Amino acid sequence: MRLARVRSIRDKLTLIIMLASGAGILLGVAGFGLYQVRLLRAAAAQSLQTVAEVIAAGCVAPLAFSDPKAAAEVLNTLEAVESVVAAAVYDARGRWFVVYESESAGHRRIPDRPLPDGARFHADRLEVSTTVRNGGEQIGTVFLAARVTGYGEMLALYLPFAGAFILCGAVVAWLASSILRRTVSDPLLELAGTARQISVEHNYAVRAARRSNDEIGLLIDAFNEMLDQIERQDRELRRHREHLEEQVAARTAELVRLNEELRRAKDAAEEASRLKSQFLANISHDLRTPMNGVIGMTALALKTELSEQQRDYLTTVLTSAESLLCLLNDILDFSKIEAGKLTLEAIPFDLREVVEQTIKSLKVFADQKGLALRWRVDPAIPERLVGDPVRFRQILTNLVSNAIKFTDCGGVDVEVELESAADEEAVLRVAVRDTGIGIPPEKIKAIFEPFTQADGSTTRRFGGTGLGLTISSRLAELMGGRIWVESEVGKGSTFFVTLRFAAAPAEAAEPSPAPACDSPRAAPRLRILVAEDNPINQQVAARILELDGHQVILAGDGRQALELAAAEPFDLILMDVQMPVMSGLEAARLIRERERATGAHIPIIALTASAMKGDRERCLEAGMDDYLSKPLRPSALREMIARYAPSTNVLPAG
Repeated sequence: MRLARVRSIRDKLTLIIMLASGAGILLGVAGFGLYQVRLLRAAAAQSLQTVAEVIAAGCVAPLAFSDPKAAAEVLNTLEAVESVVAAAVYDARGRWFVVYESESAGHRRIPDRPLPDGARFHADRLEVSTTVRNGGEQIGTVFLAARVTGYGEMLALYLPFAGAFILCGAVVAWLASSILRRTVSDPLLELAGTARQISVEHNYAVRAARRSNDEIGLLIDAFNEMLDQIERQDRELRRHREHLEEQVAARTAELVRLNEELRRAKDAAEEASRLKSQFLANISHDLRTPMNGVIGMTALALKTELSEQQRDYLTTVLTSAESLLCLLNDILDFSKIEAGKLTLEAIPFDLREVVEQTIKSLKVFADQKGLALRWRVDPAIPERLVGDPVRFRQILTNLVSNAIKFTDCGGVDVEVELESAADEEAVLRVAVRDTGIGIPPEKIKAIFEPFTQADGSTTRRFGGTGLGLTISSRLAELMGGRIWVESEVGKGSTFFVTLRFAAAPAEAAEPSPAPACDSPRAAPRLRILVAEDNPINQQVAARILELDGHQVILAGDGRQALELAAAEPFDLILMDVQMPVMSGLEAARLIRERERATGAHIPIIALTASAMKGDRERCLEAGMDDYLSKPLRPSALREMIARYAPSTNVLPAG
């Protein structure tokens, strides 16, 4: 820079002071000028608003009695207001009732529909709208447009004053810089000479003389203190060199001690992780068990004859219970991710079917808010992919539900495109666009942090745990991708996520045969054994099954279930995993051992409130055919029963 090449500090100080003073004066003059312009515009807006209110008062009767001629006469009074160039009166439906335009109206036309109340500036044109009311009821709108004048006169008066002010400020700044040069430059030059002497002679006993009590005096004191510290450090260095071996030995002993503490801390952390996993499994079971009763009994109650008020109350209870279950699932998923206990499945699935089902499940929420929910899948994406469809659905559900939650008008668009493809891998990019409130730039990074929202105040409008985007981000990383967002406040956001999937082998790409439940035969009436130790959960399962015509036999623990399965014929067994006396896993193993001798096979469906890593695998290893997590949903239970219902059953078809 040119300033940096000036050699004299005096010249630098002068230039800096002049520039700073000049900038301050110019900003002050400009700010005052803008303030005057704002006052002028405010006065014009207030004046035109008053005229609009007078016109609105005069148009009450013409609008009330649909008399355009009388309204036109009211508008013709605007000829006395030279600045008004156009006016219009709209009826209650927003249509033109009567229009007025002066000869100098210009090319800007009168709006077809009434504008919101208030004043708006467009260059040198001012527009004002006000509502016409009759007894508190809106019967029309008045629109006025006027030219804004007076800028030239104000500028002619203001420029001489501004020039004189700038000139006086420059003279004062130059005089101040002259005084400052003498009080700053000479002491600094003397200090520089002292520093040069110390550098050449290496004599740290030399000290600079202090001649004032200002900042330069403080600088000289700091310079002298620095020299004192250098002398002390030299003495310390000599002393440390003499005792270096002792310090090395002490440091080595300290490192050994720290390593031992780290080993103990590592063991404690591993034990804490084990206890945390056990705690999560227990808390999952203990929370989901009562939730099964709440959701199940509420759903059954909604199928009975109820008054509208009772149905509304129970619907609210069911919605709240489902929200609490979502919160529980989010917390457990986040805990599993943090503990490194979450693993992904690798099974063939139809991506288009997963996307379609997810969008359909969320469309009801979009319809409630009057939003358009559109989706498109790139035709180039293979029909079948290998990955974890449940976690893909979880990511898509989080992004789309967030978009719906933070969008009040417009819509949400979901696009799934093929970003790249190889022989054994496909990389997809999912984009979820909304027309919602948007995210401030400084908040974008924070929304991916756990328990964080863009608006974290206690009075925030939108609720939630703040875990959805965090879980989606971690899942995207586990699936070989990433997530990011582009947003503008007031215009909406677009969330992008890339995911890697393996291409399905040829045999996996073949369409799977339709399940037994899709056959046209009537739904069978089955004899079902329900092994469940919780009385409420027994009632829930029994009631759901009995409503479908099944005969239900209850067992309170695994041993009772084992004895009943040996004594009576059953078409299906629903087995709780955690039960007293004998667990469901042990009972299933013993049933399978007994069946090896008879050649029979009773379908066993696991029912469990646990939702931790390996729960499904342990159930399948015990000989169970499938797995249902609590809370039980009637639709999922019916689908599972239809899938494993035998072709011939104990009870005759009803």
